[in-house]
Amino acid sequence: MAKCPKCQYDNAEVALMCNLCGLVLRRASSNAPARTAQPPSTPAARFDFQELASRQVKALEPFGVALDFSPASLLAIDAFLDDAGGARAPGATDWQPTQAQNAVIVGAGAYFGEVIRRCLGGQWVQPDDDNLAGAKLDFPALTLQPFRAGFLRLRDGDRAGLHAAYESCRSALGVTGVPLDTLPSYLAQADGFLQKHRPDLAQRFVDRAKRGWPQSPQLKALEARLAAAHAEVRAAEAAAVATPATAPAEPGGAKVPAAAAVPPPKPAPAPMQGVRALRYELAGALKRRDFASALGAVDRLLVEVPGERGALIDRGLALAGLGRIDDAVHALERAIAAFPDDLEAYDARQQVLLDAGRLAEALAANDAILARAPGRTPTLRMRAGVLMRLGEKDRALEAITRAVERSPDEAASWVLRGTIEGKLLRTEQAREALRRAIALAAGKDDEALAVARRELQQLEALTPMMDIDDASGRQDPTQLAL
Repeated sequence: MAKCPKCQYDNAEVALMCNLCGLVLRRASSNAPARTAQPPSTPAARFDFQELASRQVKALEPFGVALDFSPASLLAIDAFLDDAGGARAPGATDWQPTQAQNAVIVGAGAYFGEVIRRCLGGQWVQPDDDNLAGAKLDFPALTLQPFRAGFLRLRDGDRAGLHAAYESCRSALGVTGVPLDTLPSYLAQADGFLQKHRPDLAQRFVDRAKRGWPQSPQLKALEARLAAAHAEVRAAEAAAVATPATAPAEPGGAKVPAAAAVPPPKPAPAPMQGVRALRYELAGALKRRDFASALGAVDRLLVEVPGERGALIDRGLALAGLGRIDDAVHALERAIAAFPDDLEAYDARQQVLLDAGRLAEALAANDAILARAPGRTPTLRMRAGVLMRLGEKDRALEAITRAVERSPDEAASWVLRGTIEGKLLRTEQAREALRRAIALAAGKDDEALAVARRELQQLEALTPMMDIDDASGRQDPTQLAL
């Protein structure tokens, strides 16, 4: 075995670079014994690696990340993983990814491997079992494990990026003149991040391009734009510092006396600068569902306004969008602890847990809201929905009954009551509730109106199937003593 001097990982004797950290162990030699790539262990390929990589391209399109299988695009993957990475708690010796994190690992690993294959060669080798972690890219004197690289990058966060691993591999193989490794690919990626107001990420592509094409006029022009963007950020930060801050509140709500005896001069109006610019950037990223950019924006916002209620909640939502559910819940619980009487953070925690399918925890979060607002109609309606998903129909009916009694003019509550009554085979009660919902929603709530009509049509279609013939005529089965 060849032990890596950096991370102590035991690599195969023929390894040119460490399969764990990417360190080059030795240079390829023309006298090195050649070996042929091993065929898959089964006749039929179980995994289509190119298809997995293509799915990653499509998955990141909504986030504004353009992937073209160029080496430059690996820096974009690194930027995405920087926000999603560091998933293992500090000091933890073991870590297992969630289902959402597994999807990130598979996508990043497949794309990384495909960039290596298309740019440097190599052949995919199927794993011996159904675990993608064992899939490899085989070269005559080198073997890579792309999915393990994706796993480690997500787990540790601060590990050297996939682009650095690509360059180590290229150096080990002695490959030059890669067709896809071009200046325009780096410039295009940098320009994309500049348009998203992320000069910090655009800088990565410019720094790498300067190593290969330092005298390029196009690069110098982009550097000038990047310098202007950095200057704009610094000016916004300076404006935010110059703006008098509201005295922070202590945990009990008391104001901390301002330290300055003489108020500073009022700054000139500066629209879309400083904190306002960050709030605008954050709102736009959340609206686009660009959760990686949203997390970056909210973290910068919390530097400017530590402990801001809305920012703490938005941070939880951004983490949830990235699939980091435990981190999202922790962030929202910080908001709850800081603002225990504000129900928005409670609502967000409940919704995050519900969307993640963690129904028992969502129900407990619902209990916490009702303890503070016992008759809150949206919370009662949410409770009924959670209980239905848990199969507790009677308790769900009890919750939605409380909701309609509390707010008898809300169509959405009557829709859900009609649905639950139907599930309990209480046909007439379901029909009555849905008709009430239609009457309330007409001209006011198009969504509730459409759902109520659909549920009523389904109920009417199923009613003949549930009716029973006897000598006295047709009976509603809900009237039978079952």
